[in-house]
Amino acid sequence: MDLDTEVETLSAIYGDAVKYTDSTLECTVTEKVEDNSQIVTGSLTITFTLPADYPTTLPSFTLKSDETYIQKGTDEIRQTLQDIIDTEFSCLFELVDKMKDMLIALLDGHTTWLNEEAVRKEKAEQDEAEKQFIGASKQTFEQWWKGKEAERKITMKRIKEEKDEEVNRKKGRITGKQFFMNNPRMAEQADADVKNEEEIDNKLKEQGVDLDMFDDLDV
Repeated sequence: MDLDTEVETLSAIYGDAVKYTDSTLECTVTEKVEDNSQIVTGSLTITFTLPADYPTTLPSFTLKSDETYIQKGTDEIRQTLQDIIDTEFSCLFELVDKMKDMLIALLDGHTTWLNEEAVRKEKAEQDEAEKQFIGASKQTFEQWWKGKEAERKITMKRIKEEKDEEVNRKKGRITGKQFFMNNPRMAEQADADVKNEEEIDNKLKEQGVDLDMFDDLDV
């Protein structure tokens, strides 16, 4: 296949992504891979340097990509393409086609990694949510327990106060005599009765009545 035919073939497949000058041919391959919710698009450009006597003298090439994960895989692609040139080179299209297959493999690997990362992230979020739930549950329990402890202390304090009041009531209970003597009205009445008895005794004595004769009477 002569050079003009190769350029036409590549241009028919890749359109404006193919650029050709007298000594160089550049072709950019762009692919998209979808896996689950992951959609990955990547591009890789190969630039051939064509000797004046191509294809008698084999071409050299460089690879370029803006995507970091593709850049990490270019060494393997470069080595594979160079092996083809050194052992079984037939045309530029073959090299571009091989590069395309390896680019798709890189995209597949990247989508797999993204899916795994998504799973790890989701798992980490679930673990964090569980930790927060457990922490919240523990905090809620501690608050509930503190509330119950406070209620228990209040109840025990009230019971103790009631017991103390009952004991004090029993200790402070007075006899009828004590009640009588401690009652101001009763004490005043008793004093008045004593005074009345004394006044009556005095009047009887003045009248010449012998009070001793009443001692044996059961009054």
